[in-house]
Amino acid sequence: MKNLREEALRSMATLFSELFSRDSLDTSSHMWWDPLAHSFQDATRKFTELYPDAARVESVMFSMLQEILALTSKDCQVAALHGLGHLQQTRTRDVIEAYPSANPPLEREVREYAEAVVTGDIL
Repeated sequence: MKNLREEALRSMATLFSELFSRDSLDTSSHMWWDPLAHSFQDATRKFTELYPDAARVESVMFSMLQEILALTSKDCQVAALHGLGHLQQTRTRDVIEAYPSANPPLEREVREYAEAVVTGDIL
């Protein structure tokens, strides 16, 4: 049986590319990952204690955030940066540090936000 959590997360790429890339729905796209990634933060780790497949689910979430970061929509990119900041996997820094050079020219505010994500200075 397929993992429903993983399937739901994989569908997020379509949600972002088909909906949020056209309309961020105010702050909806930006805050989308907060409740999902929060479960994986070191302070709580609730999800990892409850589900034996948590590591795989976290890996899928990270992959989807990378895919969304590669979309051309600035709103989607910022939302992905925000989600990566909350997820904070060991690969997060590398992905975010590679982001500006993969997206020239990048607006100053987006570049500064990416830097804040790397240092953990996001809300």
